[in-house]
Amino acid sequence: MNQTTQYENFFDHSKSIVQNFLTTAVVIDDRAMFGPRETKGMNMAHQHKKEQPPIVLQKTKTRKRGKTRASYDETIEKEPSRQEDGDDVFEFSHDLNAKEIIQNFAEKKIICSVLKPEEQDLERLNETVQLVGQTADLIVLDWQLFHESGDKTLELIREIVTHSLSGTPKQLRLISVYTGSRRIDEIFDKIAKVLKSFAPFKLNSNTDKLIHTIGSCRIIVLVKEGIDVLEFHSDKIVPFSKLADRLIEEFTKMTSGLLSNVAMDSFSVIRQNTHKILTKFSPDLDAPYLNHRSCLDYPPDSKRHIEQIVSYELESLLEEHSVGEKAQLSKIKLWLKDQIIKNGEFCTLIEPKKSNPDCQEIQLDDIIDILSKGIDNIKSPKIGKKNAFNKLTCVYADPTLKNDYLDHKYAALTTLKSYYSDISPKLALGSILSSSNNGDVRYWLCLQPRCDSVRLQGKQRGFPLLPLLETGKGIKLILPIEKDEYKIFTVSLRPHMCKVIEFVPTNEDDEIEAIKIEKDTFIFLDNLNSKYKWIAELKFEFAQRIANKFATEISRVGTDNSEFLRRWEKKSG
Repeated sequence: MNQTTQYENFFDHSKSIVQNFLTTAVVIDDRAMFGPRETKGMNMAHQHKKEQPPIVLQKTKTRKRGKTRASYDETIEKEPSRQEDGDDVFEFSHDLNAKEIIQNFAEKKIICSVLKPEEQDLERLNETVQLVGQTADLIVLDWQLFHESGDKTLELIREIVTHSLSGTPKQLRLISVYTGSRRIDEIFDKIAKVLKSFAPFKLNSNTDKLIHTIGSCRIIVLVKEGIDVLEFHSDKIVPFSKLADRLIEEFTKMTSGLLSNVAMDSFSVIRQNTHKILTKFSPDLDAPYLNHRSCLDYPPDSKRHIEQIVSYELESLLEEHSVGEKAQLSKIKLWLKDQIIKNGEFCTLIEPKKSNPDCQEIQLDDIIDILSKGIDNIKSPKIGKKNAFNKLTCVYADPTLKNDYLDHKYAALTTLKSYYSDISPKLALGSILSSSNNGDVRYWLCLQPRCDSVRLQGKQRGFPLLPLLETGKGIKLILPIEKDEYKIFTVSLRPHMCKVIEFVPTNEDDEIEAIKIEKDTFIFLDNLNSKYKWIAELKFEFAQRIANKFATEISRVGTDNSEFLRRWEKKSG
């Protein structure tokens, strides 16, 4: 995609990034056709069907869930059904032109695999979908597999959603049911029943658009070309040649945002340059790597060294391609205009008197001025400079949202390491723990240098822990306390408040490894079997900053100099 391309709106800009990001799609349909359909005596019926535009049936006034829903039974009785032209014509409506779909995806630089299972393969289909579904960007499922009533497809949807929601964090998933059936409202309702079983995850259903959203999964019902549908659902008909475009648009609706665009563009850059990076790690470097490992005092440290080398290469690649430009001012302007289109005039979006009384009314030009120059460099902003950092999010975000939560969530993202698996954390510099004594919960930051957190040779070792306080001045940390809840803490640098706890190594690398007691919950046991719950892990540079501050605190030198000089020092300081 040309980096200089200009877009009129933020959605089109985001869509171009999504199209560049998506690489794989999987379509599962037992009626997939990879060539001309073999028919006997059906050519006239087939031709008749292709020449006729899709019949759009009229709605009847049947009410369901507070919305007008069409009644297929009553409408179909009034309209001549194409099934009456012959069962073969009806059967043809369930066919899938695999060649055309694959070509359509290929034009978008997306590799599309079409799986056509045999009836005897249905039992193994779950395993197949689980394997390919973990890596495919887009998943398309037929509703009726070998004339069954959607039970197998519902089973597959349950399998994919279960895997997505069980991940840490949850996996982003777009699933499309692409059907030749007219009864798409019924299909939509059956999918809803399956998704409701995933409590406590909240199910959001858009009846008009036939879209379910649960967690990070989005399931949409679409109709194959040439199917008779109600006028209300005519936009759900997607020709084979347009399926890729429609799914790219649906994926964009899930991800369109400034930060998500930067993240997706980053992965696109990495994917497109993977083979270049691989040339930097050629097999002829194995010998010097082993030489490096052999000369280390503690050879297992070499695995961390090589991880750092790879991460530095990725960092260099992203910097070279300036992926952050996807969130530069020109793109921010598109984003702001997009918010106005969605929510009306900008002042209406802010609603200062109702939701955020501290915010003053502000226009789009004022916001662009702030974003261009910075709030501290504007002489008369409509938002006072005092504590402006604590008010601006409610200007940029929907005022009905919990803006403090959004600020805390972003701050945590910048300072805390992310974990993408259930691998047990190790106790070292930057580990944040909590302990409980008769309901009194206290929080701690581990200051043990990383080199002193390994090679323990089976012996217990003291780990210094600094308390984190809910009051006071100093270095601040924002920690996730409960689901969707964060709290601000102050790091206490007072030496007398530091606590040294003895731990015993628990793994073969002679490290203190946490024990998993339930999903997303890990604990460390000290030498007295007291429990310390693992909360989070600071990024190395932030943890090292605190360690340096603490070292400065304990290295203060007390002198008995003249009180006259001491007071002058205090005054001049």
